[in-house]
Formats: sequence, C-alpha cells, structure tokens
Amino acid sequence: GACFSMVKPTPVQHPSLVAVSPSALGLLGIPISISSQVADPLSATSAKSTADDANATLVSNLTGDIELYLSGNELLEGSEPASHCYCGHQFGSFAGQLGDGAAIYLGEVQNPSGGHWELQLKGAGPTPYSRSADGRKVLRSSLREFIGSEYMAAVGIPTTRAATLVTSDSRVARDPVYSGEVVMERCSVISRIAETFIRFGSFEICKPTDGASSRAGPSVGDTEVINRLFSYIAEEFFADIANDCKKQVSAVQQEDAKVKKAEAISHAVAMANGGTASSAAVGDKRQQQQPLAQRLSWQELASTRIFAEICKRTADLVAHWQAIGWCHGVLNTDNMSIVGLTIDYGPYGFMTHFDQEYVCNLSDHSGRYSYKQQPAMCQWNLQKLAESWELMFPRQKATFDELIVEHFGFGYNDLYKKRMAAKLGIDYISQVISVNSELQDNETDNATTQNEAAKATSAAEREEFVETTVTELIGELMFALQMSGAEFTSTFGLLKKLALDAPEQIAQTENDSPIENGGVSETPTKTPSIKSIQDAADLAIATQIADLCITPVARGKIIRRRMSELKPNMHPRQIEQLLEVAKVDPSKLKAIFSGNIEPEQIISFLEEENKKVQDMLKLNRELIDYMAMSEDSKKAKDTERWKAFIAEYRKTMTVLSIPDADRRALMAKVNPIFVPFPWVLQEAISHAEDGEYSLVRNMLDRMMKPYEEDSRDN
Repeated sequence: GACFSMVKPTPVQHPSLVAVSPSALGLLGIPISISSQVADPLSATSAKSTADDANATLVSNLTGDIELYLSGNELLEGSEPASHCYCGHQFGSFAGQLGDGAAIYLGEVQNPSGGHWELQLKGAGPTPYSRSADGRKVLRSSLREFIGSEYMAAVGIPTTRAATLVTSDSRVARDPVYSGEVVMERCSVISRIAETFIRFGSFEICKPTDGASSRAGPSVGDTEVINRLFSYIAEEFFADIANDCKKQVSAVQQEDAKVKKAEAISHAVAMANGGTASSAAVGDKRQQQQPLAQRLSWQELASTRIFAEICKRTADLVAHWQAIGWCHGVLNTDNMSIVGLTIDYGPYGFMTHFDQEYVCNLSDHSGRYSYKQQPAMCQWNLQKLAESWELMFPRQKATFDELIVEHFGFGYNDLYKKRMAAKLGIDYISQVISVNSELQDNETDNATTQNEAAKATSAAEREEFVETTVTELIGELMFALQMSGAEFTSTFGLLKKLALDAPEQIAQTENDSPIENGGVSETPTKTPSIKSIQDAADLAIATQIADLCITPVARGKIIRRRMSELKPNMHPRQIEQLLEVAKVDPSKLKAIFSGNIEPEQIISFLEEENKKVQDMLKLNRELIDYMAMSEDSKKAKDTERWKAFIAEYRKTMTVLSIPDADRRALMAKVNPIFVPFPWVLQEAISHAEDGEYSLVRNMLDRMMKPYEEDSRDN
C-alpha cells in the first residue's frame, strides 16, 4: 500500500572524495569552476598535467562537509530519506517486489533557476528492499556508473546524473569475477541526480498474480496507490498535459452545472404547471449522450496523452543508444525511466567491433538484451506499462496498444533512421526540404537538372525518393558493418575523412594537340582522371577501416562463447518430437511434463528451445566459415566490401547534392571521438583500487568534450 519506505543511510568509515562532476553539481545550484588555467594545446604533457591538477584541485577544494553529506554520514537539513518500492519483469518474467536495494532518496532540491532535481545516494547501506544484500556498492561498480552516466550526458543522451563519488575505509566481501574467491572491497557511494527516478516497474506494485511466475505485486488490489502515483507524475513531469486536461474537464463541469441548473428550473416550472416527473430523466439521457472525453476524469483524459509522450521519449532514447553503439545490459521494466532517461548502469557496454548480436551482460545467455533486441525489448516494456495503467484506466486498453505502435513502433524507425543518416553527414529533414525547394525553383525557371532527386513530379514523390535513398544507404552501411565486424566508432571517423567533392581542376587524360616545346612536338603526359583519384582515395579509407575489423580468430572466440551459452536444455530430436505432439494434441504435453504447467507454457518453452537449436546451427556454419579464413583473406574481403560501400556513399552524396563541408561538419557533431570502452574503464578502475585517482579524474575531464580531438587520446 505504499510507494516508499523511510530509511536512513548507514555511515561509512573515513569517507573520501574520489571524483566530482561540475555540471551535475551545477544542477543542484552548486557552482563549480574546474580551472582557469589554459594548457598549451600542442603539448600532450601539459594537457594531461593541467587536467590532473585541475581535477585534483577541484576535489581538494570540495573535501570536507560535502563528502560527509554525500556519503550518508550526515543528513542534509530538511532531508527525509526513503527508498522506493517497485516491481519488475526481469528477463521476461515477473519478479514481484524489488525496490531500491542500494539506493536512498534524500529529497528534492530546487536550484536558483527554479529547476527541481531529486537527489539520491547509491551504496549508502541496506534498505527494506535489500533482501539478503548489504545495500553497499564498491569502487569498481560505482566508477562504472559515475563515468557511464556522465559520458552519456556529455554526448547528449538523456540520463540520470552522477554528481560525486565517495569511497571509504569500510569494506564488504565481494566475488568480482564469480570464481568463488572472495575479496574485501572498499564501500563507495555515488550521489545521483534526476528529474525523477520513477520507472515503469513503479506501476507494477498492484499487478495481480502472474500466471507464469505465480508472483503478485505487494499492493495487489489497492489501485489507489498507483492512482496517486499517476497524479504525481502527471502534475510534476507532464504538467502541460495535466493542466490542459484539468481545464477541459473543468470547462465541461461548469457547462454541465449550467445545464443542470437550467433543467432544474425547467423541471420545477413544469411541475408547478401540473407536469410529470418524466423530465427528470433528461439529465441522465444527456449524460449518456456526451462524448467520452467529457465523461472522463482529468487523470484518464491525460493518461493517453502522457502515455504517448512516454512512448515518444522511449523511442528517442533507444534510437540514441543504437546510434552510438551502446547496450544497457538489463532492460527490465524496473530499469525503464518514466520520463525517458537512461537509468541504472549495471553491466552496460559500448560496442567496439560491430555485431548485431552484441551482449554486454555475461549473464544474458539467451541474448534477450542484445544490441539488436534493445528496440523490441523497450516496446515490450511499454506493453507491460500499459497493462499496469489498464488497472487504473481499463477503457483505454485499446488506445494504449495503438499508441505503442504509432509512437514507438513507427516513431523509433523514423528517429533511428534520422540519427544514422546524421552519422553519415545527412541532415534528413533539411534534405527533404531542400530537395522540395530545389525542384520548385527548377519548375519556376523551367530549367532542367541532372539531380536525380529533382526528377520526382510531386512533393510526396520527392520525399519518398529521399527516404528511399537514405534508407538504402543505411541498409548497406549496416550490412558492411556486420559482415566485416568493423570498429563502430572508428569507422565513422574514417568516413568523415573522405573527400567527396570532386577536384575543381583536373587536366584531361589526353590533350587534343601536342605540346609545343621550342618547335618540337612532345607527347603529353597523362594526368590522372577524377575517377582514378577518387578510387585511390576510397581504397585508402577502405583499407584503414579493414585494418580495424575483427580478425577471424577473435570472431571465432565470440561465436564459440555464444554457442556454449545457447546450449539447449533438451536434445534437439526430443524437442522436435514434442513439438510434433503439440501439433496433434497439446493436452498430452501435461502428462509428459511434471508440475501444474499449462500446455501453452510448455509449447512456448519448446519453441524457445528449438530457436536455440536453430541459432546453434547457424553459428556453427558461421564458425566453420571463419575458421577457414586467413587474416589476410578476410582483410582483402573487408577492403573490397568497404570500397563498394564508399562508392555508393559517394554516389548518394552526389545525388542528394550535399556539400562536403556540410557533411563533415554534421558528422563531427554526432560522432564522438572519445568513448569509454571497457578496457579504458578497467584501466581507470585498476588505478583507483590502488588509491591512484588521477586517471579517473583525467578521464572525467576528457569526457566533457567527447566530440573534440585531444592529445590525451593516444
């Protein structure tokens, strides 16, 4: 019957500040200036030492009260600490009550500009939702979340923020690599900031008993608690929608009151003149005839509009993730933000070599939350949110389902296409506008053009032409990335270096007349053609991309690991036989399987097992191909594949008439140069665990400008 439980942080011994995020602290109204010192941009040593000194100075200036308050050792004035109760579908199965097992909400802060931000400590001790855990986080996991969330903010992806990281002399037992070897690690606490930490799973606390898991929400049957929660998120985070719906309902109520008053007067007059009471039914009839929107509460009226907004924000969020090559790792309903933020940085990862099946969570053996699956899983989670909201607004079930398809299904595809187009230097929206404008000018002037985009005869055809052209190019890009296993981030950096503008002046391959030299005719020297120059440039970039593609041996290791994780629980022949039984008489399956399991559940299990078998066979064929391939032969194939893509890329830029300077400028804005790949993170973590924080602070400083070149990257 509650969304929160009151709880106090547990103090740690000798808290010390490891790192801070000035921009995150700024959200709380704490102005921080890292350094006014300017480094010599030509000196790598100067740049590094300046950053280290600046961050060290920042930390030393803040050391004192701030680490006491943001470790949980002291409470801020007015703070009423609590932990949030929520449920979740974990890996597709309803897990029942979960909640903040290691996070404690301190309260809401209003900054000087009027912004409201929730402040939370993660790792500050046990809560009522810790179950058998200790509510603590260690330095390595805290650093991963701190760096991950602040990097995402720096590249412009909606995310919760990390303001400070505090470690201590308190220690807890952990098994870092799940080998059975327990070590004592430092307790560490990060302070997290967000507009809200409410998530999809927050509304699942009233879920009735789940047929598959036999679990129910802790507040099942008490929908009043999620009704209050809905009103809160509507008024706080979707205020424009809530206020508009309140006005609509108020206007209807005022009009209704006027009509009822007029009816009452009319009825009284009729009765006074000897009429009957039959006119009393007029009001009920009028109420039944009102449009549905006029009979809803403001909450129900707002529910569909807010749900549509959540679908849009979620679509935009996952399109961001896919475009940057980032995997969440644990996309359960309890890790999905109601306001469209990246939330809860567990086993996340940035993809190095492109792989649609990339899985960053080693416990995700089925690949449910792989890179390829992330959009589908977000849509699945939205469906679960809709089911929770149907408990409050049952009449909106069909509408919620339609909104998911419209605003997430179609919406995601459009957003993803535009983001991937931008990574190739194509501003999709302005491209459609410019093509339309160009054709209008041509029609007005009755001029002709060689631009293929201008051959369309209507606005719809012109837009369709651009969409088809861009979609095909993105498809070819994804095919080249997947087949070659190219480095995702580096590939776009190399493509940006291409010179797609044709040379302004190239001499003809052959002159019509010989060159006169002192009266002696000489055979002219052949000058390279434009095409030969372009081919050479394309080959150079294609070769550089191929140099960074995954090797056959490395790819083979990944395939073998996936095959071991995909191993079915039953023999393939047995699965095949049972599926045949299911086709003839599904009820016979109950006699074969023990326990009270319905045939539908058994069939679902068998289909999943059969999919594992098919995936295993596919991976085995792929493994055989890679094992027969030498490193040189793969590199040669990759070079040819990327050379072919670059030729299509060049052709598309010509067809769409995109100036090369504009292409490069846009690519520079959306393709980061610095990415905290796993090995980069691990190096910083290793140093930090030894008490050396300079690498962490240097990385945090570097992350603030991820799209700019930096001498420290080497």
